[in-house]
Amino acid sequence: MGQSRLKERPQPGRALLFAALSWVACVCLEAHAQNYSDIWWNPEESGWGITVADHETQLFAVWYTYRDDGSPTWFVIPGGTFSQGRRLFSGDLYATTGPPYDRPFDASRVTASKVGSASFDFAPVGLVQRVALFTYTVGNVTQTKQIRRQSFGNAAPYWGVDATDIWWNAQESGWGLTLAQHGNNIFGVWFTYDAQGRPLFLVMPGVTFDGANRFTGTLYTTTGPYFGNASFDPAAVRASAVGTATLSLDPRSGGTFTALTNGLTQARTIARQPFGNAAPVKMDAAVLTQWEQQMTDKGRQNCEQIKRNAADPAVDLDHKIIDIYYDGAKVYSQIGDYAGARDPASAPYWRGCAVAANHVYRDLYALTSACYGGGFGCVAGYWNFTTGMRLDYEKNGDVLSRQTAILVSQHASFASDAEPVEATVTAERSREVAYAIRGYIDAEVLGETRRAKLAAMVNNALGHIDQWFISRSYRCPQDCDPQAAVGQYYIQPFMVGLTAEALIRYHGRTGDARVVPALRVALDWIWDNAWLPGDEAFWYDNWVADPSLPFPPATSHGADRGAAPSLNLLIAPAFAWMYSQTGETKYRDRGDRIFAGGVRNAYLDGGKQFDQNYFWSFDYLDWRR
Repeated sequence: MGQSRLKERPQPGRALLFAALSWVACVCLEAHAQNYSDIWWNPEESGWGITVADHETQLFAVWYTYRDDGSPTWFVIPGGTFSQGRRLFSGDLYATTGPPYDRPFDASRVTASKVGSASFDFAPVGLVQRVALFTYTVGNVTQTKQIRRQSFGNAAPYWGVDATDIWWNAQESGWGLTLAQHGNNIFGVWFTYDAQGRPLFLVMPGVTFDGANRFTGTLYTTTGPYFGNASFDPAAVRASAVGTATLSLDPRSGGTFTALTNGLTQARTIARQPFGNAAPVKMDAAVLTQWEQQMTDKGRQNCEQIKRNAADPAVDLDHKIIDIYYDGAKVYSQIGDYAGARDPASAPYWRGCAVAANHVYRDLYALTSACYGGGFGCVAGYWNFTTGMRLDYEKNGDVLSRQTAILVSQHASFASDAEPVEATVTAERSREVAYAIRGYIDAEVLGETRRAKLAAMVNNALGHIDQWFISRSYRCPQDCDPQAAVGQYYIQPFMVGLTAEALIRYHGRTGDARVVPALRVALDWIWDNAWLPGDEAFWYDNWVADPSLPFPPATSHGADRGAAPSLNLLIAPAFAWMYSQTGETKYRDRGDRIFAGGVRNAYLDGGKQFDQNYFWSFDYLDWRR
């Protein structure tokens, strides 16, 4: 078929929660996983926030804010109800009183009163991905605030594995400690009571580690604007250092919280507060370890091949660029972020690999692909890779990469405005449409005006989902490869993965409500019809004369129709994303099986095959958490 010209054959922060504390370093990595455990804030209203502890089947939140006199206070949402696939959560809001923090804790003095209600919409229609809505009613005050995860540290929070959670002492119910760990940094909030027994919170916006699970930070109190004001003025927030806190924790069994405040030292035993699921359903650690080991071992092997071929004038262009198919510059840039966060000494090597891959694509290919009538960037539609160049500009400031990414987004075959949208209506061009959508989005991120053609190409991509799985009207054209499939109802699961990746990126920028239901249909279909459990893979392709008939049995012995584990990781992230959007654990569990099969059985010795396995599997890890 037309898409088979390059055929994938089976192979053997910035500011922290409180503006006054902005000296804490931030890498600005935003978590976008399904588990909502984290500190959430509004960047335009720095000074108040919410800590969410999400135990999958139940949620506990603590809202840190200010009374009408500017003094700090907190409210709790100690549980409630999820709905719409964990998109929405609502519960009652409580205020408590208790014994002053600088005295022995007497749980009998704690009182709790219901003062209102609160709700979260973690995927509001019309807002970009990762922005949520927090609505509260306290007395006669009702407001809705936009919130997002607080950016700091170098990784996403990982409930059940790192320190992120609510910690307490079961014998001293009424006070607690919320921790959000982002890899190499931790943000903590101690919620307790002042001398009058009123709610008081103290923040620890950054720590110093002196062991794997031991860390110390400065404690601050803050004052700020009343939560009932029509608008929040972050300039009115004031912070004062009042002491230090040290925590020695075992992420599983608990530990000790020691605070020195106003000359008083106190030490308390703490453990994770139990509610909901006691522990997360984790990925298979052996699979993740193998994925990481193959990433570095095979990554180095293929990076060196890229460098050798690029420098060898005897190697023709086709052999140079095949090493970086599936956007090698993007792949190695992501490896640099992931591996470098764990081993900073390795980061320069992986950055060099990304630069080498970018040189091959940008300089040797994109900038030599002349356009009819003048100019460059007229690459083939199935070679439309812009993300690696975008990342090079963002990370290294290379203006030529920015310019070339925009040129390619404008001039690549089928992405060009000169080519009619009708040319890509059929699913024969699904790959070209997916790559064009990604290119348009990259150009937009780089500051270009949104392409008018983007909406039409998204409509085409959604139409491809329809042709494959709803109307089931797609038939392989006359140039179909293999020829045996000409005129047949024809499906390639990895092409569905490429379309899903593009639509997911588009959804992340627009929240288009059509994307989730369309991809749900697609993922359910390929799992029910194309998954080969014994091979831990989908078939490469398959066809049948009439979609009402069952597909013939797939076998791993054929050149086509057989198992293609090397393509698993082009598909698995879509399942993790669907889990992150819906909370339906079947997508998490199916994604785990797809991911594991790809890790265990993929061929990784070719540059293209390596790149396709690490093209967006980093997203899988984030959405899977």
